[in-house]
Amino acid sequence: MVAVGERDHESEERFFWVPALKRDDGNWERTTVGKAVLLADVFDARYVLPEATTNAYSWIAGENTRRGFLPIRFRLALRVLKKLSIDSATGPDGLGARVLNECFTVLAFPLVRLARRIVSTHRWPQLWTTHWVIPLFKKGSVFQPQNYRGIHLTAQVSKVMERMLSALLVPQLSRVAFGERQFAYKKGHGARDALALLRRSVDLCFQLATKNCDVLQ
Repeated sequence: MVAVGERDHESEERFFWVPALKRDDGNWERTTVGKAVLLADVFDARYVLPEATTNAYSWIAGENTRRGFLPIRFRLALRVLKKLSIDSATGPDGLGARVLNECFTVLAFPLVRLARRIVSTHRWPQLWTTHWVIPLFKKGSVFQPQNYRGIHLTAQVSKVMERMLSALLVPQLSRVAFGERQFAYKKGHGARDALALLRRSVDLCFQLATKNCDVLQ
């Protein structure tokens, strides 16, 4: 769920830096709420999820899952909270990163219990499924809504929870789900490895093409 401009009713100055936007019919949107709705329509039409498909990685055998006590530790929550950047923007829950960072000793244990609850019930808090979308101008005319892209502001607590759960899930996924060509969310791998593999593949194709041309000549 994405909410664009929910804060507009609180303050008209929040989006003062977004100029009047021109609609396709030639009319102009000058109010804060009107601009937020127009940008929401543009973003909604731009980002459409494809239909769900079933593939070889859609199901993992049950014998590879862990049962019983969940190894989500207190020290893990402390480490994640202390590493949280206090300059990160606040999400829809209104709980700032500075509060989480400075109160890490008090909040760590409740977050551990909440993480275990989420994993055991397979349910994600409804509040954390709502995001604020802030328009960021890219290039071209500032009056065209198509020239903006949305930046998601997520609840800071949900980010902390994601990092805590990733410490539990990613190692298991590395053993039972990730393939040899998996680069994202895999420790020690990244975009540079993917680019290096792509470059080696292109060089190999070029060498094979050159060799075939020499044979034909």
